[in-house]
Amino acid sequence: MPDHVHMLLQPNEGMALPRIMRGVKGVSARLVNQRRGSRGQVWQDEWFDRIIRDDEEVHEKLVYMLNNPVKRGLVEDPWTYDGWYVASG
Repeated sequence: MPDHVHMLLQPNEGMALPRIMRGVKGVSARLVNQRRGSRGQVWQDEWFDRIIRDDEEVHEKLVYMLNNPVKRGLVEDPWTYDGWYVASG
């Protein structure tokens, strides 16, 4: 999304979500500033987390994220949105 990010992650044992988010925000802010030729804050200080309790809720969140660019009027078909990034491992 042009103005926000959705992530679905499962932290490895012993990894705290605040530490993960600091890393994600730090690295991505550095890359965004490099590409823009700018400096300064990219991300807001806050983030929101939710504990997903079962497969049904995983599916619900994935469908929400998939349809977000359609809802925002960015594309008609969510599979054509070019802002997707999927990492695993």
